[in-house]
Amino acid sequence: MTNSTKSGNQKKSFAIVLTAALGSGLALVHPAHAETPAATLAAAPTAAPTIEVFTDRQHPLIHAEALPGAIIYRIDGLVAMQERLSKGLPADEKAATRIAKQRISTIDKDAVTESAQGLVFAHLKYQLNRYPAIVFAGQAVIYGVTDLALAKRLYDESRIEAP
Repeated sequence: MTNSTKSGNQKKSFAIVLTAALGSGLALVHPAHAETPAATLAAAPTAAPTIEVFTDRQHPLIHAEALPGAIIYRIDGLVAMQERLSKGLPADEKAATRIAKQRISTIDKDAVTESAQGLVFAHLKYQLNRYPAIVFAGQAVIYGVTDLALAKRLYDESRIEAP
């Protein structure tokens, strides 16, 4: 969720970067804790962190080029697919079945799989409670930001400020 405050005539926007203490020190983590965050960092200390973006049609992303390796999950993909399948079907059951079968054959199965996987990760792995959400290395989540360049900057700044 993006919050705004007024300071004089300037309006500032900021996002929430959630932090929590872990047994091995302070790390940026969603309160639900990502699965084995220490192992994630230890496995690839020089590799770029995994960045996962969870969004929907109502929150289009901008500046996606700022996070070129990000995995983007459109969490409303299953709803969108259902809407496409059922839109304008005739009342006649046989005709509707025939049309639905034709539409099913044209579905992007990879997009459906990614959407379902995004829902599982968002709810079960990270226990995200609102969208859009951007998860960095399974250890930090930024809510309410659709500008990926801004999200990267906020994440980078939070790492510098962390003790």
